[in-house]
Amino acid sequence: MSYKTARELVSNFEQKRLAKFSVQYEELLTSLSPSVRIQAINGLIKLVIHSNNVEGLLKDPNPLVRKAAVKYYRENGVSDDYKIILPLLDDPEEKVVEEVIQTIYWLTSEYDIKSYLQNDSPKIRYITLKTLEEEIEDERLDKLFEDLNPKVKKLAWMIKTNRSDDPDFLKRVIQESDEFLLIKTALKKLLPYDVSFCIKVIETAIEDSKKYSLKNRRSLLSLIKDIPLEAAEKIINNQVEKVQDPELMDKLIVPYVVINMEAPAKVIGVLNSLSQNEIPEIRVQVLKGFSKLNETSTVETIRSMYKDPDEKVRAACVATMTKMLDYYLVELIDELVHDYSKHVRKAIIKAIGRLKIEDAYHYILSTIDNQLEDDSVRKEAMIIASRLKLAEAADVLEKIIKNEYEEFEITNHSARALLRISPERVIELFG
Repeated sequence: MSYKTARELVSNFEQKRLAKFSVQYEELLTSLSPSVRIQAINGLIKLVIHSNNVEGLLKDPNPLVRKAAVKYYRENGVSDDYKIILPLLDDPEEKVVEEVIQTIYWLTSEYDIKSYLQNDSPKIRYITLKTLEEEIEDERLDKLFEDLNPKVKKLAWMIKTNRSDDPDFLKRVIQESDEFLLIKTALKKLLPYDVSFCIKVIETAIEDSKKYSLKNRRSLLSLIKDIPLEAAEKIINNQVEKVQDPELMDKLIVPYVVINMEAPAKVIGVLNSLSQNEIPEIRVQVLKGFSKLNETSTVETIRSMYKDPDEKVRAACVATMTKMLDYYLVELIDELVHDYSKHVRKAIIKAIGRLKIEDAYHYILSTIDNQLEDDSVRKEAMIIASRLKLAEAADVLEKIIKNEYEEFEITNHSARALLRISPERVIELFG
């Protein structure tokens, strides 16, 4: 019973805080600065606050304010609100009209926006097509295949490709299109019908650095998971063990580990050779690979990477040691909680909680209490404190809740953490 009461009190507290912010944002709506008015509207949107004063900003002299006001109705409005924004379909600013079209479609089915597919503005044609993507009839869509604007034309072809189950059409797209996204979409759609054709295209494209950009070749790697295991194994093993393209390796390491789980000695040898690679992201993926493998013989290599010069590698090292329940972390905590990187500090806070290192619980409390700490790290510490039900955290959390200068989300996270640790304390504080 006390938990239910405490939960209701936390909810009331959040609503009161919300009301306070509501008043502040309402006042900012009348600012002389357009950027401040936009900020006020965005604040109302973020906190899902209803305001009757936004309607007046639909006639604001600044187009970006009008656009923000329209977006407010898309996020916080009700069905009938579409009538309020209808006049802005004739707004002289394209950005506003684009926002209006999307908002009307979101709010109601009573107004047909299809006529804007023939608008003189290519931007308006594009956003209308994008908005109607799921329901536009094939007859209307086919007319846009030859649109004079390349973006509209490309989108029309993409919608058609996404809809098609015709192998001949999909092969035609793959062989004739110059648009990579179309080719990739067609490949994915064609896989169930002609897997051998697709595998040949994928293999060739991954290694063809002249025809395909690095970004596109990396993107094609994501299709490997959709092909038969034997073919996937052949491609991945060849790339990792022989080709070793440094620009692709980070995308291949974890799949390589998963595919070769039954040959751990081979995998460990490959991962060890890559652990000293000069590219940080490859070292990060090596650690993730070790984590997947979960072999005790890799512990020393993993531990050696906690002083890596790259922050994300150090964070990945801590995460991997945590997953492998490596209590050597106990000896490193005092150093890692003071790392300059928020990623590492967050990782070690998670480790303290996951491994239940009681002698380091004071670091959870000091992280919560530190207003200079990154918000994401403080929130993580609050989550850990609530999961562990650290009674010692109650005082710190209460102090944050009472501090009106703390960020809205930090205060709310504190209240919820306190609720889980001590409903009685919540009742005493808010009751």
